[in-house]
Order: sequence, then structure tokens, then C-alpha cells
Amino acid sequence: MFSNTRVLLNGLTDEEIKKKLNIYKFVGFHVIFVEYNFDFNFEFRAHLNKLQKLTTLKLVGKIAFHPVSIKDLKKKLQKVQNYKDFALSVVSNNKEILTFAANDSRIDIISFTNIENIKDLTPGLISLLKQFEKFFEISIIDILISHNNNRSRVFREIYKILKLVNHNTKILLFGGSERENFYIRGPREIISIFHSIFNLNLAQSKRIVRENPSELMNRLISRNNPDYLQTGVEIVNRFKKKDKECG
Repeated sequence: MFSNTRVLLNGLTDEEIKKKLNIYKFVGFHVIFVEYNFDFNFEFRAHLNKLQKLTTLKLVGKIAFHPVSIKDLKKKLQKVQNYKDFALSVVSNNKEILTFAANDSRIDIISFTNIENIKDLTPGLISLLKQFEKFFEISIIDILISHNNNRSRVFREIYKILKLVNHNTKILLFGGSERENFYIRGPREIISIFHSIFNLNLAQSKRIVRENPSELMNRLISRNNPDYLQTGVEIVNRFKKKDKECG
């Protein structure tokens, strides 16, 4: 199933939201992640359930943090314990915050929503994302909204991102970031852009909008399961071991 992991619906009326969701469905998406900016007083799940009634698309909740410090991020993370089925992302241009987020088991995604922040993406951060199996969210919105004289520079910056990732597309997600409906592009067009312009092979390009979001969804489902154990934790059957010793 094709997914877009950064869909922005804030500030829209129900009718505008319904129209926008219909466009995502029309262009070929099956699952979309609705992004909410963190708010201490907002009922994320109730709002997501309300939106789900407006569409046959599968909606997944995503909470984005824009912390001003590590302390600020820690405080906010304490308030989302009841949202284990929501993806959690961090947006920041502070290297210390990004490093902390990459190490924190509660964070799923590091988002670079603006191409200007690419200077904050370092080989060390990419290494942490790979090590702790986090996702890096990329968008092509800067290509779509840039003027002709700036577009080539944006292309180069995105290519640098992919080169820095070393084409390890297992950590990449496509977060559209489309505020206006006419910027919405379908998954097949996205795949074609990554394949034709940025020289990823078709399998790698498809992974960004299909396999990787599915992997993220599976993690969220598992995390919301009370019997879920994190990767690397092993259950030892003490009774079985004891029986063997007695035998």
C-alpha cells in the first residue's frame, strides 16, 4: 500500500479536509499519516477518529515535536504515553536535539521539512538513525514551490541527502508536506522522480512510499500491543529450562 507520511490538515474546515483526502485517494495513496503539531491540551485520537469518518483511506496519527531544547522535548514526550499507536517525529535544526531524538526509543522519525536545514544532517546522525532503526523523512515540496532559478539548487541538495544516506533507502520515508492541493503528487509520480532524477533504482524508489511506511505501521501496531517486547529482548522459558534440568 502506498503511503504519504506527512499530510497537513490543520486549519482546514471539514469540507476542505474531505476534499483534500479525496485527492490523496484519487492520485493513488492508500494510507496517509495525519500530522499534528504537539499540543498539551489537544485530543489527538478523538480528532483522528473524526477525520476517519470523512474518508475510506487508512489514517494513521503522527505527532510532530518542535522542541526548543532537550529538556523541552523530554517534557513533551512524557505527555504522549497514551499515543503509542501514533508515529512520533522531531523537527529541529539543533544538532544536540537531533542526536538526542535519534537515540530516544520513543521517537520514530527525524523530519527535515525544509531543504535549508540539510546542513544539520550529518554522517553521524545518519549512522545513529541506521543503528537505532529510525526513519528519515524527506519531501520534494521545495522542488514544487521553488522558482526556476532556485530549483536546480534544491535538486542538488536533495541529491546530497540521498548520497549521504548512501542510497540506504530502508530509512527513508516520503512526507509530502503539501499545504495546497495542487502540490499533491501521486506515489507513482514520486517513484518516477526518485528513479529518473535521483538515480535510485525502482525497488529503492518504491520502498520509500510503500515498504518503509508499512514497516513503520507494523512497529506502531506492535508497540501498542501490551505483550510487545522491543527488538533485542528475549523471553527465557524458565519452566521449560527447569524441566530439562530435572530430566
